Amino acid sequence: MTVTPPKSWGGIAGTVSGEDCTQVTAPLQAVVYADGKGMKGYQFTLKTDPSGNYAFWGPAGASPRSLQASAAGWMPVTQTVSIRGGKTTTANFTLRPTSC
Repeated sequence: MTVTPPKSWGGIAGTVSGEDCTQVTAPLQAVVYADGKGMKGYQFTLKTDPSGNYAFWGPAGASPRSLQASAAGWMPVTQTVSIRGGKTTTANFTLRPTSC
């Protein structure tokens, strides 16, 4: 099934990785929490795939959007991303362990 979002919507996609104590980076299964500003109630949580990838569409009016990636045993990382109508913005995360 293919779905075409409205022209006023845009995408955010990226990868979550973990950098261990020996500075080796690998894909990390994690949770990404999205909190849209300006659109009450437009927030959600999604899981990455086994390769750490995630993607979603949202209305440009919900920008800026705060994203937080987290996983058990890793320090969460937050960044702010804007949704642009008809475009996909990349937001990658690198998490570090809570202790080494």
